[in-house]
Amino acid sequence: MSDTIEAHETPSWLLELEANRERRLKARLGHETGAGASCLKCADKCPGLDLHFWRKCCKVCKCSKEEHEVQDDDIYGWAQFQLLGSKPNKIKRKILLPGKNDELELDWAPKGNNETVDRYLKTLPPDQLLVKGSQAALERKQLLHKQIPIHDIDPELCHDLTDEELSKMNDYIAHVKQSSVGVGQIVSLSTIIQGSYTILNFLPELSELIGN
Repeated sequence: MSDTIEAHETPSWLLELEANRERRLKARLGHETGAGASCLKCADKCPGLDLHFWRKCCKVCKCSKEEHEVQDDDIYGWAQFQLLGSKPNKIKRKILLPGKNDELELDWAPKGNNETVDRYLKTLPPDQLLVKGSQAALERKQLLHKQIPIHDIDPELCHDLTDEELSKMNDYIAHVKQSSVGVGQIVSLSTIIQGSYTILNFLPELSELIGN
C-alpha cells in the first residue's frame, strides 16, 4: 500500500469564501483596502492612499478614500446586499446610444423591466450615464461609500464592542433597514395610469368621489 497522500484541489467556492473573509479582516484590522491607490485630485503629488484609521482620509494628501482610485473589492457590494437586500448584478448592462456603433458597458443600472430601463437610460444626458470608468460612475461610488459605510452595518468590522454596544448596533441596523433605506425600480408611468383607470372602472363609487 502506498504511503503517498493524494492532494485534492480546493473547490473554487471555498477559495472565494476564504478570499472574501480575508478582505473583510483587512478592512477591519488594517484599513488596507485600496492601499497605494493613486489620488484623483492630487495625481503625482500623492504617492498613494495611506488611510488613517479613524479620520477616514489619506495621511499623505488628506483627501478621502473615495477621492482615490480604489478598485472594486466586493466589500461595498456585500455591504449593499447586507443593508438593502439587493444583490449586486454580476451581469453588466450595455447600452447602444443613438449615432454610435459600439455598445457602452454600464457600471450600474437600475432594476426593472429591461425594455423600460433601456428607455429610461436613453433619456439621460450622456454625461449622466454610469458608463464604466466615467466621472458619473466614479461619483456614484463616492456617494455609496458615504451613504453605506461598512463599519456602520456590520458589528464584525468594529473593534471590541461591548454586549450592550452590540445590542444597540443591531437595533440600529434593523431600524435603518426597516425605515431608512430601500431599492427603487424603474416603472412605466403609463402602466400605473392604466392600472388606476382599471381600478376606477371596477369601483365607480371611488371614481365619483374623486370627481367631486
